[in-house]
Amino acid sequence: MKNFFFLLLTCVSFTAIGQTGFKPGFQSKVTFGSGFTVLDEEIEMMQLKFDYVGQVALSPYVSLGAGTGIRHYLDFDYSNWDDDWFDADFNQELMIPLYGHLNVRFLDKKASPFISTSVGYAFGVNLNSDVKDFYRVNFDSDDTKFKSGFIADVSTGVSIRFRNRLGIVAGPYFEYQQTERRVYELVGGDAVVQHTEELNLFNWGLKVGLTF
Repeated sequence: MKNFFFLLLTCVSFTAIGQTGFKPGFQSKVTFGSGFTVLDEEIEMMQLKFDYVGQVALSPYVSLGAGTGIRHYLDFDYSNWDDDWFDADFNQELMIPLYGHLNVRFLDKKASPFISTSVGYAFGVNLNSDVKDFYRVNFDSDDTKFKSGFIADVSTGVSIRFRNRLGIVAGPYFEYQQTERRVYELVGGDAVVQHTEELNLFNWGLKVGLTF
């Protein structure tokens, strides 16, 4: 009898270890990322990104949903830096994306490689601050500097699934964003719009996150 219970317990343990933890239905995913923005074949900015995705697990492999987040672009101009950190000029842009999201896991296992893609639209946000634009010209404007535009993202990496939809994801990402900016020129002490320039931003980086 003792041997029987021991064998039963062993079988249950191995069964639990082999479970993938998949449960169909709604799932949330939160990710944080950081990378570099390439513009005109040069690294121009640093990108910080946050995403929330609400998705439906259609199978152990495929999830489909929608998401939003924050794209924060940072640029430091050290041209006037004279051994004083506070002399460095700080430039920033903020975008809020809305997008559709597709996630594919390749294996019905606890750990699996994955690939995900998002396609949508990013909205420029007015930071309403007296900073310098990316041409190093001071201005104070109520108009957004990065305009709303198309956005697309592809990421890959490893997805580890635990119980009750809890899991972690990590890996590199590539993101493309189409936007435009207005170039300002100081004329007589006032900021005057010179022209509008179309931009293609290519962002490369790493991100990690949780599913629950």
